[in-house]
Amino acid sequence: MRLETEQDGSHEVSTAQELEAALMAIEPQRNSFAILTAEEEVYLQTAADREGFVVERRDGSAQSHAKAMRTTLHPTWPQDRFDRAEMIAIFTAYLTGQKSPAGVRWEPLKMAYVSATPKRFGRLLPIAVVAILLICALAIPLALW
Repeated sequence: MRLETEQDGSHEVSTAQELEAALMAIEPQRNSFAILTAEEEVYLQTAADREGFVVERRDGSAQSHAKAMRTTLHPTWPQDRFDRAEMIAIFTAYLTGQKSPAGVRWEPLKMAYVSATPKRFGRLLPIAVVAILLICALAIPLALW
């Protein structure tokens, strides 16, 4: 599989030891993400912040995009954050084709529709089009007169 990190770029990994060494270098300040790709649109990714690691996977389509969640409450970690050892265990299981570690469930991510038109222009655009058409409709007869 191919592993990509912010600082080290992209390279092949085949053993759990190679993967663990690369994931140990992830830090929120300078090397904040890792993506382990099996094939196009099939990958596992993580991003680091001060609260821990967020882990997501995709299995071929936008509908199969999921986020790792804790199955039990943890006294110091939010439900969608994992410590480094847990994140490495999730990645190792993915690399070796095993089931996710106990305590991890996958929750589908809801993909939001993002319009190319900003919200504030959404209502103004039809009004502007009508105004321009009215001006043209009035200007043509005046120009011919």
